[in-house]
Amino acid sequence: MKVPKYFPYFRYMVADDEDRIYVATWERDQNRKRTWFDIFDPSGRYIVRALIPGLVPLIRKGHLYAIEETEERYPVLKRYRIDWKLY
Repeated sequence: MKVPKYFPYFRYMVADDEDRIYVATWERDQNRKRTWFDIFDPSGRYIVRALIPGLVPLIRKGHLYAIEETEERYPVLKRYRIDWKLY
């Protein structure tokens, strides 16, 4: 098996319907169920860092859809509402 010497800076990226960019980092919480995301505006300026559960395949119309596992290890799709309060 060939193991790369370096890893990418991030796990994956996803953009919402308002062109904000969500970048999943390699950092996770203590339970390893949530991932830290760096979020950028459409022009690439940093907005916020957020702890988001599960694998995020889609963000549309103010809702974040995440694939999470139950205690029995079954995958479920959950929907979260996003409320932006920018100061």
